[in-house]
Formats: sequence, C-alpha cells, structure tokens
Amino acid sequence: MITFNKPHFDSQKMSDKKFFDSYYNSILVDGKIMSVGLLLARSAQLFANDIALIYRGRSITYRELFYRACAFSDVLRKHGVQPKDRVLLFIDNSIEFYIAYFGVIQLGAVVAPLNIFLKEKELAHIINDAKPKLIVLDSKYADFFQGTLADPFPPTVTQKQMEVEGSVRIEFRESAVYWL
Repeated sequence: MITFNKPHFDSQKMSDKKFFDSYYNSILVDGKIMSVGLLLARSAQLFANDIALIYRGRSITYRELFYRACAFSDVLRKHGVQPKDRVLLFIDNSIEFYIAYFGVIQLGAVVAPLNIFLKEKELAHIINDAKPKLIVLDSKYADFFQGTLADPFPPTVTQKQMEVEGSVRIEFRESAVYWL
C-alpha cells in the first residue's frame, strides 16, 4: 500500500539543494521515483482542486485530469490497446493532449507524441516504422491522416472520444482510487 504525504517545504526559506532534496524524497516509493501515472494519482489526491493546466482560457484540476485520463484509458482498452503497445498522439497543444498522454501512460502503453507540422511522407514513415496499435488524433486532422501512405493504416481515436459525461467524483481510500 502506498501512502501519499503532502510535502512540507517552503522554497522561500530553504536553500535550493534542501528544496530539491525535500521534493525528491517526497516522490520516492521504496527508494525509486514514482512512475508518471502514479505522480498524477498522487497529485490528484494531494492537490485535487488545484489547477493542473490552463490553456486558452480553459483550466482543469488535478482531480479532473486524473479522472479523465483514467476514463480515456478505458476507451483505449476497449480499442484493444494493452500495456507495452505503442500509441501515437497527433493532437495540438491543448488540455486534451495531456488527457490522452496520461491516459496512455495509465494503461501502461508507450506514448509517442508526434509533431503536428509533419508532412504526409514523414508521417507515413513514422507510422510504418512504429507500427502503433492506435493513433489518437485531433478531429480536424482526420482527413489528413486518412491520406497518408501508411499501410496498413492503424485504427484511430479522436479527441471527441475523450469527453466524459457527468461531473467528476473521485474518492481516495487507503491510497486506492475509486472513480464514480
């Protein structure tokens, strides 16, 4: 069982080294640095209502980011993605990018973000080389992607499938996470 403790340090009163050491020690589990997915779960528990991301006037809390990432992991799982599978992300810089990124990580798959300025030939080469199980893409790029030379073309999921119905409710009990 992992217990998350809220870090107690004041960067204004500590030297840089002490601050770094305090922070570093707060993210260790059994002497190892937490995985990215576990860091997000920790942040959702300790800083639930704090703003995690702000983009173009929209914001999302750590709790909601964690919830939506977990919900998107379920979408990925339903599309056959399993741990260690490769998933390409072709999404503009946005809150949805991070939901997809953490959703892939939470599932244990390998995330490969792509530059949205790639040309068709470059994109086809990456897809053919990476052999992803799935591509997550911004809806506005769907037509562009269908025109690539990749063969066979992997299945795609659009950001519309990241939307979660209802309000966000997560409860933390004994370091286990339940989303309702």
